[in-house]
Amino acid sequence: MAVLIDTFGTSSFGLSFHEGKGLVSGYHDDINNWIPITFETRILEESYAVNPEEHASLNMNEIRGMFTKFRSMMQQYQETNTFRKVEISTYEFYYNLEFEYLKEDEWIACTIWTNQAARTHGKIRGIERGVRMLTAFESFESFVRELEQELLPILSKYDLKLEPRDFQKEHEEFKKWRISSVRKLAENGDSAENAILLKELAETDDPRLRNEIALAVSDLREEKAVDVIVDLVQQRKTLGNRGTLLYALEPLDYARHRNVLLDQVIGGNYETSTQAYTLLEKIAAQFSENEKTAYRRKLEEKIELLRETMSLFD
Repeated sequence: MAVLIDTFGTSSFGLSFHEGKGLVSGYHDDINNWIPITFETRILEESYAVNPEEHASLNMNEIRGMFTKFRSMMQQYQETNTFRKVEISTYEFYYNLEFEYLKEDEWIACTIWTNQAARTHGKIRGIERGVRMLTAFESFESFVRELEQELLPILSKYDLKLEPRDFQKEHEEFKKWRISSVRKLAENGDSAENAILLKELAETDDPRLRNEIALAVSDLREEKAVDVIVDLVQQRKTLGNRGTLLYALEPLDYARHRNVLLDQVIGGNYETSTQAYTLLEKIAAQFSENEKTAYRRKLEEKIELLRETMSLFD
């Protein structure tokens, strides 16, 4: 068993691969090739482990993903003396691992999220929220090395390989599938996933997927999308990619956000400014006299600044 031990020697996380009951191999699809595991979290003299009757296993897709992340962490550390926060999950919720390098202290913070304590035996109870321990990078390297040495003979015996996963390729494939499914929802007028779409719209960092979702919720006339989109066009991550987001507002009730639209006219790129102007033009009749005065003043200040800037080139 490979064991990751904390700096005080009082807590640990152990993981082991073996050929026990539950081993499945011979499939071309890695999701269907399973290797049994045993794991145990120890805190002082108490332990947490999956009940043996569960026959815990990880499939090859999970195993490749875990080792790909382990190797990425070690490579980043060798090149930059740190690494980005990493999360490793299991499909069956046996555990989630979270690694974060604390550069100031030169320790690795490892959090073990034990999601289904009811399926376990051992003395530890009520630790579903996770156990956090600190360990040295050398201990982490040793853990990964021992785990790989234990796994490779099993893989070799069953003609399986520990090739790294291409997360970028997987992301692109997921994005293509998601864009296609979002388009189908919009085309079919299916609003059943609107809440999911709004959450994804707010959280995704992919401009193409974000635009596709914005257009979909616009076609579905989802009014709750207005506040999400308006918030997005004010975030730094959408800079240079706001035109489609603003276009998605056209069939919705966006009038209450006219101040934000005016700011986009003034400060946005050509596409953003043009689309924001189009939106303002549609609701111009709703402006009060006070608003018109305030907007004129704001635009005149911008125009004056542009005139002064132009004079530099006379």
